Amino acid sequence: MEEILQEIRDERARQDAKWGSQRYLPPYTWMTILMEEVGESAQAALEEDPNYEVELVQVAAVAVAALESYRLQRDTPPINRNDLLKPPTIASDGTPYEGPRIERPKAMKYVQDGFGEVRSSEQS
Repeated sequence: MEEILQEIRDERARQDAKWGSQRYLPPYTWMTILMEEVGESAQAALEEDPNYEVELVQVAAVAVAALESYRLQRDTPPINRNDLLKPPTIASDGTPYEGPRIERPKAMKYVQDGFGEVRSSEQS
């Protein structure tokens, strides 16, 4: 039994190396991937293909990946997208962040000048 479980662990590592972390795929996507693997194992069984065992390990590894993904999504609080729009409260140096500092006269001149110098291809 331990040998089989190790084969599944090895396949999971191979899948992550090949496809990257896919922890946030929705369940219906995981079911699509799983059914594709089940189909390959069924075909291997019908054709008495020696890769039948390999296909079954892939089925088990995809099922484990789907379960990992489901539990991670279930146990991770959802992101409040409005929080992403809020300005940072601490700067990268650890000091309170107060926003960009633009001298008002320079900013107004920039706006009055049409947001900077405009160059056309006719000017040389």
